[in-house]
Amino acid sequence: MPSRPISVVSMMVGMAVLGAAGTMTFRSEIPVKSAGKHAVESLNTQSDENISSDQSADSLDGTMDELADRVQESPHAAQIEKNHEAIPDDPFSDESLGVTESTTVATFQPDSEHSSQRNTDSHSPAVSALDEATELFEAEPSGHEETLTQQLMTNISLADGDFGNGNYAQAMQAYQAIRQRSEGAPGVAILIRLALCAEAAGRRAAALEAYRQVASTHDDPAWAGVARYGEARCLAATKRHDGLQTDLLRRVLLDESEFLPTVRYEVLHLIGRDLWQEQFSTTAVDLLDDETLTVPEWTADPAGLLNELPLLIHETPTKIAAVQFQVLHFDDKTPDGISVRLSCGTTRLEPLLLNLMKGCRLELGISTQAAKQLQGRTQQVHVDNSRLAILLDGMTIPYDLCWQQQDERIVIMHHGELSPEEFRQCRLSSAERLLRVAVTDGAISRQTGHSRLALATLLFHQKRAADAAQFLQVQIESEPRSVVETEAAFNLGKCLMALDQSNESREAFLRSIDAAGGTTEVKIAAYIFVSRLLMEADQSKLAISNMIRGVSLSQDTAMEPYAALQLGSAYLISGNPQGANSVLMQRRDELSNGVGREAAAFVSALSRFRAAVLADRKEREGWAVVTALAEFNAEEYCGGHWAILVAEACEELGLEGQADDAYLLALKKLPSSWLRDRTVLRLAARYQRDREFEEARLLLATLSTAETNQMSLQAKLRSAEVSMEQNHPDDAIRTCRMLIDSTATPELERSALRIMGQAYERKQNHDAAISCFAGMLPEETLDEKQDRAAANSIIPSAPHERQDR
Repeated sequence: MPSRPISVVSMMVGMAVLGAAGTMTFRSEIPVKSAGKHAVESLNTQSDENISSDQSADSLDGTMDELADRVQESPHAAQIEKNHEAIPDDPFSDESLGVTESTTVATFQPDSEHSSQRNTDSHSPAVSALDEATELFEAEPSGHEETLTQQLMTNISLADGDFGNGNYAQAMQAYQAIRQRSEGAPGVAILIRLALCAEAAGRRAAALEAYRQVASTHDDPAWAGVARYGEARCLAATKRHDGLQTDLLRRVLLDESEFLPTVRYEVLHLIGRDLWQEQFSTTAVDLLDDETLTVPEWTADPAGLLNELPLLIHETPTKIAAVQFQVLHFDDKTPDGISVRLSCGTTRLEPLLLNLMKGCRLELGISTQAAKQLQGRTQQVHVDNSRLAILLDGMTIPYDLCWQQQDERIVIMHHGELSPEEFRQCRLSSAERLLRVAVTDGAISRQTGHSRLALATLLFHQKRAADAAQFLQVQIESEPRSVVETEAAFNLGKCLMALDQSNESREAFLRSIDAAGGTTEVKIAAYIFVSRLLMEADQSKLAISNMIRGVSLSQDTAMEPYAALQLGSAYLISGNPQGANSVLMQRRDELSNGVGREAAAFVSALSRFRAAVLADRKEREGWAVVTALAEFNAEEYCGGHWAILVAEACEELGLEGQADDAYLLALKKLPSSWLRDRTVLRLAARYQRDREFEEARLLLATLSTAETNQMSLQAKLRSAEVSMEQNHPDDAIRTCRMLIDSTATPELERSALRIMGQAYERKQNHDAAISCFAGMLPEETLDEKQDRAAANSIIPSAPHERQDR
């Protein structure tokens, strides 16, 4: 029969009567197993167990009431109460967890639909789980344990409902009431729920201590694993890298019996992302930078965590196998290509590493500093199928060590023995391995989307855009309506841009815009990239209409200046300076002193200069353009079209040297596109005018011979003219023949035949020259046929090489 509630003062007096220390604090939780550093808590729990024993409960209550009256009259009563309050040894108390009725912090707000459903299911909106629990425990015991257990479960369900609705303070009070009166199985479940309340309310330090208390005092691997998962979440949220990468990392990578499988992969997701985040600063991501991807911060859903509890604790645990070692897969002599099965008890790390390397036919080298770190360290290993690289990570990272492979030798070194970049690459390699395992074997986790984005970002920054795009496409296809769909599609667009796949990239950005959820800033950035790709494809009008929607979405956001500037630049590219000026005038105050001030000044000055008609007005605005150019740096803005605007402005103002530099910057930033081809033609024409024929010829050679559009044909015609200027008639003849075969335009054919005639005339082949001037294509000579065959054998490879690149 459960004991009746007893006041704190009465408990203190009762403990004194029973011979306990007067300063020992009373704990009302159920007794649990304790060991090691929790010896003090074990003594306290034992005292509680003695007080709450079944022996003569009624007489004990009477003694407590009598002694309570005496203590209340004693001058030491106040001091006893003060001492009790000053020792917060219970990590699950209201004081430790700090969740009160005034607590309004909630990391996850429930939607209105769920909240209304919760109130509808209750008998009355004023009746809470706390009221139900109080009424139950103040009533006389019924004597039917089954009924009491059923009522207890009902109260837990009501408290869970409050928790799911975001009423964390109310739920915590209900859990505390249930905890104080419960005995047996519900104890640890209530403790986990109390820790969840603190975590959901943002008090992660208190939640961390509570989770650690459960993990260290409960032998059940299911509940201990759930507690360690909570500990890992708190450590990750507070950026406690050292906490995640020491004890938890060893347990996850080296001992599969420590966690249930699902919990193990949940913790692995957190550790893998933490290793990556420690090496990458994600606090200030420039969404408009081509070289950076965005990864949203993962935030646990408190209600989802509570709903997952039954699934996590009823999973079949991994059994500890007998001592064994077996090489399961030996692809090559690299730790990433070797898989092993290993089960052994607690063993010193150095001989364990040595024997493991011997079994995998590798040598081991340990530096002096690394040997000091490993001295006296022990580890038990139970893995059924793990790559050797993962085991090495688990045996080195917790001790601030790194491992490297040198031929067939594995060398373990201390952090201080490596350069910062070497250490960073070592940790990134470990993060990649852990994230690959997490997203492959633990794909059912709610964290998988965030881990795939982190892994793709890691690969993208290592110039492996194709691999990054593959993971992002898998994420979009496998979870089309995930919470990271907007960011995944946005990052995919950047990866495809790096792979020179403009059409596919534009489709990815459009999917990011249309995706449900996601941050508004990412969607606005996607609009900017779409308009940029449209301008590069000679679709300026469509770029303008697209960007108008982006500017509308960006109102009252931090991205509004960038969206307005992008729209203004699109108007200038399309030859509409009045439109550009109107966009800027509507946001004059925001742009004059905020971000993008230099670009706004340049666009405004250039639009006024191009719109000016009178000579004096044009001269005045030209000086304004020169002043704006002195402060504007096109390289800092999204897209190569900014550099083209600068080059055109310099040409119009007669700044020839600056124009050449701006065109070269545009070629550096532009992908293969219509806008790039046009830039090549303009710069080549400038080189020809300055009689820099070799530079013009090399520049025109960058245009693909497989292109059949009008611009490329004109470029080839100009290339033939350059060959004649350099006295290379054979090159001119070959280019003209290819041009005639590729076009049906009479004007281009006549121009090509004219250049061919001049080339044949220079080669003293007058018959062929007469045919060309007469408008007829002469037959090829044997030498020309051989040169043409050699050229054709090379030409088809160019498009494929571009596509692969």
